[in-house]
Amino acid sequence: MNLRELLRAVVPGAVVVLAATAALAIPDRRAALASFLLAYPWLLPGAIVGLAVAFRRGRVALVAVALAAAGDVLARLQGPLAAGEPVGSYALATLAVLLPAVIGAVALLPERSLASAGGALRVAALAAIGGLAALAWLAYWPALVAVPQGRLVAIDTASRTAVPQPGLALFLLAFGAVLLALLRTPGPVEGSLLWVLVAAYRALADGGTGEVPVIFLAAGGMALLVGLVQASAATAYRDPLTGIPGRRALDEALAALAGRYSLAVVDVDHFKKFNDTHGHDVGDQVLRMVAARLAAVGGGGKAFRHGGEEFALLFPGKAIDACLPHLEAVRKGIAGADFTLRAADRPRRRPKAPANRPKDAPRLTLTVSIGAAERGATLRKVEEVLRAADTALYRAKQGGRNRVAS
Repeated sequence: MNLRELLRAVVPGAVVVLAATAALAIPDRRAALASFLLAYPWLLPGAIVGLAVAFRRGRVALVAVALAAAGDVLARLQGPLAAGEPVGSYALATLAVLLPAVIGAVALLPERSLASAGGALRVAALAAIGGLAALAWLAYWPALVAVPQGRLVAIDTASRTAVPQPGLALFLLAFGAVLLALLRTPGPVEGSLLWVLVAAYRALADGGTGEVPVIFLAAGGMALLVGLVQASAATAYRDPLTGIPGRRALDEALAALAGRYSLAVVDVDHFKKFNDTHGHDVGDQVLRMVAARLAAVGGGGKAFRHGGEEFALLFPGKAIDACLPHLEAVRKGIAGADFTLRAADRPRRRPKAPANRPKDAPRLTLTVSIGAAERGATLRKVEEVLRAADTALYRAKQGGRNRVAS
């Protein structure tokens, strides 16, 4: 697990929730937030659902709907359904069970568009659970009404939090589920779900009345929105096959550099032959392996997929002489890599105890050619540096491939 990716996933949501906590210290916060309190319950979640549907992030849409429903219920608790009344206590306890259950389940579920059969089934399940909770009160089914307000252990929790024990148990289970998902895939959506869960608990912990629930449900919605935007940006800037930044990210990185930098263009030798001989699946394996090797380049270099079988390595602030040893190292590493063809029955996930590799497993030898250029007195524009790197790459290929030219 990459610590930088984990921090990138977790920190934005943390900032949002901390800002909500700080907002509670603002004098006369009720008056300042009065108009927001009236608009929030469906406005922000509605915007999130719209974006989530457009970006095909069905999990985000489900959580946004759950937050919107919770906000609407808690807004009604401010009036005739005051907390402490039987219906208010039941509503609070039910939200304390359903919110973490939805968030925890969403964290573990694979992504599905709401337009798909799986996505529609999830929406139907969410609506059915909410409808059953409402029906249990309206029809007054004592057994169901008592479940979210029950006591699981002989410990006094009521003096510390308004969340009943079944809700506390669900929050703990949901926290474990979100943490597991985050450690397994430290993505922006998973990171935002952690803080949505924290905000949901804080919204209910004081009894669900006043401005506190709205502030924290809004913070949960904002954390979810930030995660959605981060994930969508990553999709736009990151190559889906190899996982490294793509051409758009390279173009913007180059446009942002004004001083000295070195750029290397890397091409997989005889890649068309790999595809023609072994098929596109093997070609994809080759590209992923090469990308992983390039991403580990030293010297402050950053790898990008330039297009097709071509990659780029960017070294901000570095002269070409300082970069050449690192380019040679990555070239030798790829040439010496033990690349074995993936068997047809190989599992998608790496097993904890990999089976012994057959002695007759097909092995491939991979090499790359690299052309490098430096931005300096003679090469000023990005197009000139790219053209010089491409020219150097051509010389490397003409010279026999599997070499670095500058």
